[in-house]
Amino acid sequence: MILNLEDNDERIAAFQRAVASLGTDLELKVWRDARSMCAECEAFFPSAALISLDHDLNTMPGVTTDPGAGLDAAQCLGDFPPVCPVLLHSSNADRVWSMHNELRFSGWIVDRVGPLGTDWIEKSWLQRVREMLAEQPTTWKMDLPADHAARVERMRLSLDALALGDALGEMLSYRADIRRLYGLDTDHAKVAGERLLCDRRLAERGVRFVLVYPSGLSAWDSHQELKDNHEKLCANVDLPIAGLLHDLKQRGLMEDVLVVCCTEFGRTPGLEQRGAGKDGRDHHTHGFTIWLAGRASSAAPSTARPSNSATVPSATAIT
Repeated sequence: MILNLEDNDERIAAFQRAVASLGTDLELKVWRDARSMCAECEAFFPSAALISLDHDLNTMPGVTTDPGAGLDAAQCLGDFPPVCPVLLHSSNADRVWSMHNELRFSGWIVDRVGPLGTDWIEKSWLQRVREMLAEQPTTWKMDLPADHAARVERMRLSLDALALGDALGEMLSYRADIRRLYGLDTDHAKVAGERLLCDRRLAERGVRFVLVYPSGLSAWDSHQELKDNHEKLCANVDLPIAGLLHDLKQRGLMEDVLVVCCTEFGRTPGLEQRGAGKDGRDHHTHGFTIWLAGRASSAAPSTARPSNSATVPSATAIT
């Protein structure tokens, strides 16, 4: 059986034709939303030969619940031992690599095909499916880890809209001291404060992994006016982040929660001249800051001193 997350009718019909061409012993099971797939997929693992995932999903007509996304399904699968190969067929280039990493780091065999042209399912997708079926047998095992049920329950909690709704609803009635702690009553810190307070509530309820963006998408991408932009952005998140750390500590959650504050890259040490501006910085992948707080990680961090110009790391590592 091939398990498929896809919401487009034309694509589903094409997948059905493609799977039929593989032989009579294979069937196609389709889910149109990630939540249903996460709730039901385990029952199909013993017969699963391959899983294929899209990312961007639209709400079906007449349905009011959020369909989730392919990344939700990838995170869900990552809570299980590897079952079979996974093929990603999303055109969302950013999210497809997030899905890829979720699965790869959990030990799954994963690849992707780009949905290019009108016949990509019959050609590139089908060809890669044939190759993966020939290369990778089903690896589903019934000797699951002792904490398997608890892991699955935590995974489902992270997708549970009621848990998220509860966290957001309680935010409206928080005490004045908690609102001040996260900056909820200030215009500049309110957005980050609300997101981080919801983050704490989810952690309290047992959600294993929470990703939060305290600022808007690309807000920090200051190719121009870096000093002014970053001063404002730092002011937006400084109080809420401090409030989150203080709140986790006072509730005794720092022993169980690891907070990772990071970015995908830093800014160049030299000024960038882009357009009419001369006061920005370009992307810098070789040097930036990540900090951790809370539960200790078993892996010792390894860093490197920057070169004199701060353009590349030196060969000397600091562990």
